[in-house]
Amino acid sequence: MRRTITVMSTLLVVTGLAHCDRDRPERRITQAATSSHDDTQERGRARAELVRQGLVVPPPEKGAGDQNPRELLLACVERKGGREKVEAVKTVRTRGKSTGAENREFEVVFALPDKLLVNHFSNGKQSQGVIVTGREGWSLTPEKVTKLESSQVDDVRLSLRADVTVLLQHALRDDTQLTYLGRSEVVGRKTQVIQVSIADSPDVKLHIDAETRDPLAVQFTLSKQGPVLVVESDYRDVDGLRVAHESKMVIDTSITLTKLESVTINPPLPPETFLPSKHPFWRDEAATPPSP
Repeated sequence: MRRTITVMSTLLVVTGLAHCDRDRPERRITQAATSSHDDTQERGRARAELVRQGLVVPPPEKGAGDQNPRELLLACVERKGGREKVEAVKTVRTRGKSTGAENREFEVVFALPDKLLVNHFSNGKQSQGVIVTGREGWSLTPEKVTKLESSQVDDVRLSLRADVTVLLQHALRDDTQLTYLGRSEVVGRKTQVIQVSIADSPDVKLHIDAETRDPLAVQFTLSKQGPVLVVESDYRDVDGLRVAHESKMVIDTSITLTKLESVTINPPLPPETFLPSKHPFWRDEAATPPSP
């Protein structure tokens, strides 16, 4: 098994809460803060913890010696392992654990550009599956199968595109617009910030470590959860590709930590991998419509 690609924290939040959006844990603090002084104080403490960890990111500022975004991108890609290695990633299978708002074991399988399977496990037992193929998606549990709303599918697709390796692939294309936004700071590291504008997709901000040129963090906005920050760490060299094995994701005042246990790059995937009718939770009756 080979390790790579640590995006998975955002995918886990989006897919894990796709069928129960009203109850998503990262919004509970926001909802409760309006009704209780104690919860307001708790929110203040959570915000202070974000500041302590360097997870409150100041807006980028331009100054003397502004950078060429294309040159920054190419330096980042070279630091990652080179264009050939980055563009060679087509399919990925990974397993790991996330802790924070909810503790989850997970398996994520994707085939670029737009096929994704996420399975969640509780106490070693599968508890939910989410499949997205193109513009359609399904949430599958032992109790029901639900067709995802288009906004939920869009959020899953954006989360996949915001994976650092996938984002670099898109950024290298001639039809992708790159904009240099300026300098910022994440977890105490100075960064150079590039905005990556992909056709038919919301913009993603890529924070490149000003010293090492590692892809340190990404920022983007989901339609349901709002602004997202994903910070990568624990970089290791794997088969010539420099990858992060841990990530922290911040939504509102909630932090989710994701650690990968195993990943296979470019595994052969049978065609039924992304067919909802082949998932163990699928039932022959039609999928229930999206929740209002």
